[in-house]
Amino acid sequence: MEILIDSDAAEAYNVTPSRIRNFINRNNQQKSFVGNAYGENKHYFVNLVSDYDDIKDLENIVVDSRGPIYLRDVAKITFGEKEQTTLSRVNGKDAVIVQLIRDTNTNLIDLSHTTRDVIDRLNYELKPQDIEIVIQTDTAEEMEKNLNLILKLALYGGLFAVIILWLFIKNFRIIITIMLSIPLSVLIAFNLFYAFNISLNSLTLVGMVLAIGMLLDNSIVVLENIYRQLSLKNDLISSVLNGTKEVWRSITAATFTTVTVFLPFVFSTDILTKLLGRHIGVSIISTLLVSLMVALLLLPMITYALLRSSNKKHFSFNKVPLNNRLIQIYRLLLKSALRFPAGTIIAVVALFIISIVLCLSLSMDIPTEVELDQFDVYVSMPKGSTLENTSDVVSQLESKFTDIEEKKDLISTIYEEEATITIKLKEDFEDINNRTVYQIKDIVGEKIENFRAADVSLTEAAAGSRFGGGMRRNPMASFERMFGIGTQQEKVLVKGNDFEMLRKIADNIEYYLNELETISNVRVRVAGNQPEIHMLFDTNIMTMNEIPVSAVSTELVGFESEISVGNVFKLGTDEFDIIIKSDDAEKEKTFDDLQDIQVLSNYYTPYKLDEFSRIIYSYGLSSISRLNRMKQIEVSFSFEPEISDSKSMLEASRDEVTDIIASINTPEDIAIEIIYDESEFSEFY
Repeated sequence: MEILIDSDAAEAYNVTPSRIRNFINRNNQQKSFVGNAYGENKHYFVNLVSDYDDIKDLENIVVDSRGPIYLRDVAKITFGEKEQTTLSRVNGKDAVIVQLIRDTNTNLIDLSHTTRDVIDRLNYELKPQDIEIVIQTDTAEEMEKNLNLILKLALYGGLFAVIILWLFIKNFRIIITIMLSIPLSVLIAFNLFYAFNISLNSLTLVGMVLAIGMLLDNSIVVLENIYRQLSLKNDLISSVLNGTKEVWRSITAATFTTVTVFLPFVFSTDILTKLLGRHIGVSIISTLLVSLMVALLLLPMITYALLRSSNKKHFSFNKVPLNNRLIQIYRLLLKSALRFPAGTIIAVVALFIISIVLCLSLSMDIPTEVELDQFDVYVSMPKGSTLENTSDVVSQLESKFTDIEEKKDLISTIYEEEATITIKLKEDFEDINNRTVYQIKDIVGEKIENFRAADVSLTEAAAGSRFGGGMRRNPMASFERMFGIGTQQEKVLVKGNDFEMLRKIADNIEYYLNELETISNVRVRVAGNQPEIHMLFDTNIMTMNEIPVSAVSTELVGFESEISVGNVFKLGTDEFDIIIKSDDAEKEKTFDDLQDIQVLSNYYTPYKLDEFSRIIYSYGLSSISRLNRMKQIEVSFSFEPEISDSKSMLEASRDEVTDIIASINTPEDIAIEIIYDESEFSEFY
């Protein structure tokens, strides 16, 4: 809903956009509780509702009681369009991004398939208009791929288990009986999932895949012992009973030792550990407990039923021949260990020491960046940049990336002072030029290295309000670090109260670190200066004429070319934002326009802004980071991959950085702190 003000009429009646905004808000009231009423033994809640649902409601608002003057006298009210504040492009073409949010009761994968069918139909209908709907991201697609991959790996694991069983047991009947325990244990375990309110997801499937190898152990031990009893020419029922009775304590103890390892994770209070431990732990525990019951109860029954129906009266227990090469090697090692116990202990200790040395030589405390098929380029424009200017800069960057052969799509999201360019790679990008994601990132880094029109980086900007800069942090960072993944970032914090001095020292640190060959990139994370206008009020004039500061603030809000009222106009089930515009909104506001702003005193006498204030141009910071009441600037840097992969080289490079920082002369009231990026589990190694 657009309220287009007639500038001449508004000036004649001394009506400003800010006053119109106040009158609209004053006459509109969404549902609010105002009191209680009682009658006929009932208690009534009294609510006040005053919504705009008719254009005449807006037109009849009195903006000046002298007359009276209505809003329709100074403005024209129509349905219009809100000023554009963002742009989207895909491969250089204008785009509109639509996000679908599923209902909580809807299956995400089914919804994805239905949506794709609809999009295919719409693309066919819109093809003559040269319009195409492209799926940018599909969470369900990745989820479905992961689920299919886990199921495929589980099937492969089961197949390999059959092969291993055949190599050692070489009895088809035993193998078939043992393999029955896998589907039985898994399907019965689903009931425990329901009891613990656990859904079937990627985590639970991973837990079940881990449990498949373990759940076969119980069945193998029980079934092999039953066949051993049969080979001793015992009758069938005695063999089944004794074969199970002899091993039940052993397999029960083995199962419960594994269960107790995962049991504490189920009751963890940490949210991330509880998320992983509850899903994976419950799936493993439930599957193993069910497999124990299957091995002790169901499997002996199946074995008895199968063998009873067989015509064979005698059974032989197939032993592995001693001339087997693996058996010979094992016997040789076992005899050597028994004959030379001292030498065996020395060899084990030597292997233990070698493994410790190898672990200490590897850099295990640095997070590893995950190779994805897409990455972002962040663009930060100077403060005060327009949307058109940012769009032109992004177009220049898009042209630089068009020659990357592995590129599938360039997706640009543009705002007034910043933008994000997402580079999506083709599915088989590694086969095109045999380049990894890191190598492609290096190529992009070279292309943006000397770009001067804006601050362009592959890491998040310091003060970006939209893509996670400043004090905001990635909410998934803690989850990623649990698995040792993420982007390695070392930090130097410069702390003090003199911000200009802090900035000089941070710039010096950036210069020195860039000179080191072991450093891949350095970034000073500080917000840049933005143009500002300062108003110095003459308090004497304001006091004598009773001009409140609140009146100045109210009128400054109306200085914008487009003002949002903050309320909505309702038309049926639709809601429209109410926007106030001037008929000269296309004209850029100047310094003179600011000086000519009319401010009303408490006696409704208008005064120009420059009559009681001095207006000057200036620059200032958009934000300043503080910690314990001290200002601070963060200098982040990363080491080259070959440095991060070697613990000795990493420690030497860190010592070099420490020496450089220590050599910098700083005033007594300024402190420098170096924070190296280490894993939370580094104390264990």
